[in-house]
Amino acid sequence: MKRLIAAFLLIVSAVSTTVYARKAFLREIDSLSESIQNIVEISEKGSDSELNASIDILLKKWQKSGKTLHILVNHAEMDEAEQNITALKETALHADRKELRLKCISALNQIKNLRESEKISMENIL
Repeated sequence: MKRLIAAFLLIVSAVSTTVYARKAFLREIDSLSESIQNIVEISEKGSDSELNASIDILLKKWQKSGKTLHILVNHAEMDEAEQNITALKETALHADRKELRLKCISALNQIKNLRESEKISMENIL
């Protein structure tokens, strides 16, 4: 009977940890996506100072979120997104806004792929 209770408690613990990790992952991904969308909108109709401020906000979020995401996600999947996000500041300084928007769209697509690859499904479990 003690083994059955212990097994049940382990399963409950594993499921609750998975649910918590999934919520944290989605919260971080949504926050990053929202910040990148904000940069795209500002790049279309905002000033350079607004654009630089929004990129700085994104980079601060990335520093915070990156730690959490590196724990939850395979590092190889995050490398490309990290490269695009960290390169936005240099792109804004040395390229036109169209190229900046393309870099943002690429980062958004990579984040979307992260979200899809980390869905809880039988394929990912097995």
